[in-house]
Amino acid sequence: MAYKNKEDRNAYARERRAKNPEAAQRAREISKKSYYKNLEENKRKAQQRRIDDPDRHRGYTFKAELKRYGTTVEWYKERLIEQRGLCCLCEHLNRYAGELQRLTVDHSHSCCDTHATSCGKCLRGLLCADCNILLSYLEKFLDESYTYPVPYDNSWLEKALAYLKKWAEADRELHNNLVITNIQVPQTQTQEATHG
Repeated sequence: MAYKNKEDRNAYARERRAKNPEAAQRAREISKKSYYKNLEENKRKAQQRRIDDPDRHRGYTFKAELKRYGTTVEWYKERLIEQRGLCCLCEHLNRYAGELQRLTVDHSHSCCDTHATSCGKCLRGLLCADCNILLSYLEKFLDESYTYPVPYDNSWLEKALAYLKKWAEADRELHNNLVITNIQVPQTQTQEATHG
């Protein structure tokens, strides 16, 4: 049976597998045996495809990474447009060794462990690599500390604390008012007051 588009073909295959799960399992086992029977050649072909079309490979890995976070490329694009293509904390592009990199997905670690998969509801925003690392250190510090940092006006720390507070409130709403983190943004100090 010929299909005009990929979606119809995939829908038919899903329907067929749902009707006969034993046949679907047998087909997976046959495919697996065939793959391992020709393992070296399959690895060589995959490596050659990555070399021949690196953009396609990057697209696949990006899509797989977003799937691990429980989201889609469309969500990422929407958030990227919303943030004007910049990190939501420092408002800079993400650069590493002079190369422009894509922004990373920030999520609440108190909700999901992304070593497996994320629920997709605890995603916060897109951050550059530096802000992502600094924010994780700040969250650990806030969770383990009895003291609270006092930020200066318009500092990265002030923006990060406001960002965490905003998303802590969203987390509480998401998890039926369960207190996940106790983040309060204190009054900011001006640099003149501390130095003058």
